[in-house]
Amino acid sequence: MSDAESPPASPRNEQPVNPTPQSSTPVPDEAFTSTLNAVTLELSKAFGKPEVENAIRPMVTLILKEQIDKYIAPLRKEINDLKYEISSVTLQLNGILNERNDDLEQYGRRNCIRISGITETPNEIVEHKIIEVLNKSSQT
Repeated sequence: MSDAESPPASPRNEQPVNPTPQSSTPVPDEAFTSTLNAVTLELSKAFGKPEVENAIRPMVTLILKEQIDKYIAPLRKEINDLKYEISSVTLQLNGILNERNDDLEQYGRRNCIRISGITETPNEIVEHKIIEVLNKSSQT
């Protein structure tokens, strides 16, 4: 690829970030929800007896934890991916903002000059004073 064909290496030419990523997280369907509700109802009836509750509680806790982890793991990955994407975009924006700020500061100082060793007097015309100093310096 020649220089004319290659795009400049600038963060401004990068592909835009998709603001709404598609979630790959499984969502419980209606059958799952109704089954869970039915199991919950039956367990609440059986938990009226302490010995049944004590025998079933560890198994139910383990099963629920496994099912919850199955749905939470992809969400955690997606959160981490989004955090990484946010930090990448933040770094890019900081670079662009710093570059633009430097440009603005450089052009803002374009007409500024400080000459030391010249005393200031009230109501003086700065342009006349500069011309006077430059004329004196060119004579020496």
